[in-house]
Amino acid sequence: MGYGACYILTNNFLKKFTKLDSPVFLMGEEGILANQVLSASGLTLYSPDLIVNHLDHSSIKKLTSRKLYELSKTSYRYYLKNLHHVN
Repeated sequence: MGYGACYILTNNFLKKFTKLDSPVFLMGEEGILANQVLSASGLTLYSPDLIVNHLDHSSIKKLTSRKLYELSKTSYRYYLKNLHHVN
């Protein structure tokens, strides 16, 4: 499972899925995307040759600790309930 803000989805992914599964906000979406890819026997590849200007945590640093905790809790609960069976 990747962690970060840049994913390149292939035509194979887009043929299989008409939308990204995104039931959570800001926290944990990488795990949900990884599950979606794995459910179609897809792969997640890392390419160190790509350069992305990633503004690390530019959104979440504006949140209060309490809001970040609530978002994380919601995502974690969703993940445990729906995705824990994926290896």
